[in-house]
Amino acid sequence: MTLGALLTFAHPKLAPRDAVRWVSENVPVVVDSGAWSVHTGSVSMSVTQHSELVRSFPTDAVRFIGLDVIGDAESSWSNWKRQRDAGLAVEPTIHYGADPKIIDRYVSAGLASEWVNLGGLVLSQRKRTESGMNQVAGWCAAVMKRQPDLRFHGLGCTAPMLNRIIPFGSVDSTYWLAFGKFRQLNLFDPNAGNWITLYVPRRGRTKEIMERSWKRAREHHRLLSGTYGISLDFLSEADDDALARISVMSQFVFASYYGRRHGTNMICYLAGSSTAGSRHLLEFR
Repeated sequence: MTLGALLTFAHPKLAPRDAVRWVSENVPVVVDSGAWSVHTGSVSMSVTQHSELVRSFPTDAVRFIGLDVIGDAESSWSNWKRQRDAGLAVEPTIHYGADPKIIDRYVSAGLASEWVNLGGLVLSQRKRTESGMNQVAGWCAAVMKRQPDLRFHGLGCTAPMLNRIIPFGSVDSTYWLAFGKFRQLNLFDPNAGNWITLYVPRRGRTKEIMERSWKRAREHHRLLSGTYGISLDFLSEADDDALARISVMSQFVFASYYGRRHGTNMICYLAGSSTAGSRHLLEFR
């Protein structure tokens, strides 16, 4: 498997239903804790509420991320310990900047050959400078080196500068969803090991916007035809569903590339897996 579905407890009415649907299709599923939504104040959730949601799932053939607290390593630990003591198979999250030694605490409490989620990587990527990425990579490596028998998930981590160095077992991505609202197509180039961005304007936009967009598309015609099997004519006529398919395919190309690079079976979990476009992941999993 190369692609999976990322669901979230921030949408508790959708997550259990969608989990059953994806599991029935043999698609790997991870259920995010919703900690970011809690952190931004868009939802509120207690450990008790989160635990009840975990128990409400009609299938246990999924990964559950425990209710972590962004920027608070002690609270993240306490929540995980409380849920594990209650018999819930939730995964811990360690955020960038925490002492790498904290992972030993989880192992001492019973974590073995399981997934650990490394968070805070997206915020740390904003500058995306080489020195900044090296600092993040150094922290990730320090955590992973302490417990090499565990498996590691990079939360929201699709940055090539980091993935070139760190052999994540899985990551998740909202990157593919940009095709919808913004008509932004993010394509992974396996020859350069990097992302390129194209804008696919709807017909009727100004001549200047159309010319600027298609000039960039023409510059990458070899990538479009060679890797993605599409022509400029096809792209010019592409509707939202066609763009969704290409965008999902780009995540497949990304995960396949880094899986081969590190000799792992890397899985990229797609966020927004309740949207219509996500059905295309069945083609590329």
